[in-house]
Amino acid sequence: MTPNRRLDQLEPLMADSLQKIDRLIEGQGQIIEIATRADQKADIAARGIANLTISTQKQFAELREGQDELKARQTRLEANQDELKASQIRLEANYAELKANQDELKVNQDELKANQDELKTNQNELKASQSRLEANQVRLEANQAEFKVTQDKLIAGQELILQILREKLF
Repeated sequence: MTPNRRLDQLEPLMADSLQKIDRLIEGQGQIIEIATRADQKADIAARGIANLTISTQKQFAELREGQDELKARQTRLEANQDELKASQIRLEANYAELKANQDELKVNQDELKANQDELKTNQNELKASQSRLEANQVRLEANQAEFKVTQDKLIAGQELILQILREKLF
């Protein structure tokens, strides 16, 4: 074979091989480019996940603080509710005591009214008795005056009798 002929046979084979190598290199370049993009995207995704993790942890901490605050508020609300219940019980007891005192006051008012009526009756009886007493006093004074007159007459009669007896005896 002649060297030209060999070259002619080798040339298409080499061209074909070079073409295949070129395609392989181009494919390798695309793979490297895809890998580079994938690596960049993985870095971006990793940073995003890291940021998301940090953000999630912050939100979780804020939620935990919020839950703690809500628990504290709930505890305070329960304490306030217990205090309100105790106040309501005291208020109901005070109301019952007030009602009992009002009932007692009403009884006392009724007794006072009855006592006032009795006092008025006694006062009227006392006035009537006083009027009778005054009338009796007037009669007594009249009787005393009459008694005095009678006593004076008796004394005068006794003196007259004594005088008569003296005259007869002497």
